[in-house]
Amino acid sequence: MRLIHFDKNSNLLKGAALLLGDFDGVHLGHQELVKAALSYKDIPHAALLFDQDPSFFLDNGKSKRILTTLEDKIALFESLGLDTAYIIHVDSSFFSLTPEEFIDAYLRPIEPYVLISGSDYRFGKKAAGDVTLLAKSFRLKTVDLLYREEKKIASRDIKKMISDGLVEVAQEELGRPYCLKGVVHEGFHNGRTIGFPTLNLHLEEPYILPKGGVYLTETEVNGKRYKSITNIGTNPTVGLLHHERVESYLKGFEGNAYEERISVYFLKRIRDEEKFSSLDELRAQLEKDKALLD
Repeated sequence: MRLIHFDKNSNLLKGAALLLGDFDGVHLGHQELVKAALSYKDIPHAALLFDQDPSFFLDNGKSKRILTTLEDKIALFESLGLDTAYIIHVDSSFFSLTPEEFIDAYLRPIEPYVLISGSDYRFGKKAAGDVTLLAKSFRLKTVDLLYREEKKIASRDIKKMISDGLVEVAQEELGRPYCLKGVVHEGFHNGRTIGFPTLNLHLEEPYILPKGGVYLTETEVNGKRYKSITNIGTNPTVGLLHHERVESYLKGFEGNAYEERISVYFLKRIRDEEKFSSLDELRAQLEKDKALLD
């Protein structure tokens, strides 16, 4: 995918079918925009992306946790068939731009063949801009909102599902399993002492965490996926921690993968995290969990 960082020195690609939106999660609703873009043949197909999530700068009551990083969005859009991403650097001053200033600074220089957005798209200071304003200056294709069980598919609601542990429902609206990505750090080796060595995932980005508990997952290490069991919690049996950890037992994996980047895909919630009266009880429960990988 071609990445164009939007600044005055950029060699801007022009004449694209250009997607507008926030795109956290690149969920099924966002994927409908991609389908609309790809219906325009023989022109570039692009998305306008921010280098940081707008929620980091806006005090609008929305979660500061994210479903997807910029890197995730780029990879997902590329897999869906887009060939270009314009990337805008954002800071607090960016969100003071009026809708007209945003259009003049970022949309007119691109000279898009067509803009594609959801029918509820808003932009500019105080979200004062809308599709009616865009249609005054550009060819515009609005895509109807996508509903599931009579409710609009929205990033905010998917975050709530994940934080409630409803990863299977979230998967239906994302169109894929929810994924955490990060680097393996050395842990306390508690799992290894009872025959269940785990990879301790250190999150470098503010991903939203699934509700504490035990999940059936798949974990990707060095391009290979392993069936896995992942615990999100504070290790109450071994020694209570002050923050939640993400630890995965991988079937068939040998080694420690320290400092390797891994991805953990959440398929199903198995149970709550429990405090057992002994390590033997914990080991017995882990054997039951492990059997689910067969």
